Amino acid sequence: MPQPLPFQPFPLGNITLPNRVIMGSMHLGLEKESSAAQQMADFYNKRFQGGAGFITTGGIAVNEEGMGSLDFFQFQHKQHQLQLQRLVELTKTNGFLCAQLFHAGRYAYHRNLVAPSAIRAPINRYKPRELTAADIKKLISDFTTSAAIAQQTGFAAIEIMGSEGYLLNEFFSPVTNKRTDRYAQPSLLYSEIMESVRSVTGPGFPVIVRMSGIDLIAGNPGAEQVILLAQALEKAGASALNIGIGWHESKVPTISSLVPPAAFVPFASRIKQQVTIPIIASNRINSPDLIFHILQNNQADLISMARPFLADAEFINKMQSGNAHSINTCIACNQACLDHTFSRKRVSCLVNPLANTTVDFPNIHTKKNITIAGAGPAGLQIACQLAKSGTNVELLEATGSIGGQMNLAAKIPGKKEFLDTIRYFRQELKRLGVSVLTNTSLDPSSVQSDALVVATGSMPNNISIEGLQNISHCNYREFLENKTETGKNILIIGGGAIGCDIAYSLLAREKSAEEFYQLYNIDSFVAAGIQSHAGEKNVHLFRRNGKIGQGLGITTGWALLQELQACGAGFHSGLSYEYFNQDGLTVRYHNGETAFFPGENVILCAGQTPSIPHDLQKFTKGKIYLSGSAKNIGDAKQAFADGL
Repeated sequence: MPQPLPFQPFPLGNITLPNRVIMGSMHLGLEKESSAAQQMADFYNKRFQGGAGFITTGGIAVNEEGMGSLDFFQFQHKQHQLQLQRLVELTKTNGFLCAQLFHAGRYAYHRNLVAPSAIRAPINRYKPRELTAADIKKLISDFTTSAAIAQQTGFAAIEIMGSEGYLLNEFFSPVTNKRTDRYAQPSLLYSEIMESVRSVTGPGFPVIVRMSGIDLIAGNPGAEQVILLAQALEKAGASALNIGIGWHESKVPTISSLVPPAAFVPFASRIKQQVTIPIIASNRINSPDLIFHILQNNQADLISMARPFLADAEFINKMQSGNAHSINTCIACNQACLDHTFSRKRVSCLVNPLANTTVDFPNIHTKKNITIAGAGPAGLQIACQLAKSGTNVELLEATGSIGGQMNLAAKIPGKKEFLDTIRYFRQELKRLGVSVLTNTSLDPSSVQSDALVVATGSMPNNISIEGLQNISHCNYREFLENKTETGKNILIIGGGAIGCDIAYSLLAREKSAEEFYQLYNIDSFVAAGIQSHAGEKNVHLFRRNGKIGQGLGITTGWALLQELQACGAGFHSGLSYEYFNQDGLTVRYHNGETAFFPGENVILCAGQTPSIPHDLQKFTKGKIYLSGSAKNIGDAKQAFADGL
């Protein structure tokens, strides 16, 4: 009986992939470290052993000016070559490692950046220098030399980065390419680089091109030009096309939780119908069901996932062995992966904080019997880690289910995948033999363990504003738990991350791919952008000081704020709360002016405070440890990490 499609071998040039799911390129933030090769090999080998047979490295610059930042490897740097050679030596027996040939163009985070034309990117403070004809000739040579180095070093394949608004993609766009010479032709540089690279690799060596299926920038090329580019790359010798989506400066989210899973696969499917070489689909594909659906419907030949392999290195093995229910699912939060990349930190994962690091466990791991109070992110994480080390763990949860505030987060549109995280931990607790007692509050005097971990989370802050008792009100937790009728005019006190999530739950709903396309006018192709639409409710967010949305992730917060504004949400900061009456709220701005906002209901989102039992002194058997929000109010990322 033949293997199901995802697990069937697949020929790519002169190699045969063991299955049809590959790990896509992802900068790990390790390149700047002295032991980069060893650490990267440890990371990649764990994914190879987990079933990923083909892995593409993070971008490796073809020359110095093409480095995304000073943290990137560069093919023609002698010391970097030694690190790359060592990386290949440490991984070559475990799977196929593909090197991505990269040039950041005007997205580079240094002063010596270049581009087709001297037009500054809106997300970069530096203006690029326009490449001369001689520069372009050298650029082609640098790509070619880098391809030769990659092949000689022992990489099994190469991928040319030509998507996401980086240099080659910039040549393709009339928004960034204002040249009047021959390189005004949008696909010419792609073809010349591909042909030159092929001339040194030979015909069988796998050369993938990462090209953009849609740029999501107003004025960029339309669907017909994208197809012509794909056909030109096939003619020039590409072994496969990996279809990327969007530019970093686009105002359309592409990989955040606001994007429905697999929403952009149709763009890969359209290209597949027009070429004969393999097509790779990517972006927000994070579950076995999606993989099966895409391949069975012939929408792509291969599936590329990056962040899901951060969340669970064993993704493919679990999927193939029929244990998909035990996969730790990527929830597209970006908090510890892309947010870290753009902050020049080591990449990790919210739901798997051990993804790209090693941890020196504290002395607690020497205890034989431990009780943990609280089954939220921190409690779940530490329960599993302790159980793996052989500790007998008893986990107490005061409510009827594990998950803590993840259960609340899952009620916010776009965050239902937190339920997958809870499902994963439920399976892990069972597998590891952790004793879980729900509907059981902590009684410190009855705990007989060697140590007590208090991970009881946090509660909403109380807030006192004159007249609040005169108007219907609740805190964010009460609202999410009960979802009671809120009326038409809602006032949210607190404009941080929680306040924005509550506003979104009032104004938006979980979107299908079709609704997402409509909201962002994606089918227009060249005029994609969010469409304003008045919500059924009038929602206003208030914050005493600072910006509305402060605390949201740098790669996702802008999209949430944009959707709130498109729904008509009002943002108000730099003020003090004067008083409530039964009709609404009066505020005073820092300039002395006052304003009245009508409201029927108020939702309080003014921060959190640790929820710590008052009678901990009754525990006398051993040491007490605080973890998660009971230790320090932070965000979900900190809570998961505290569980280590």
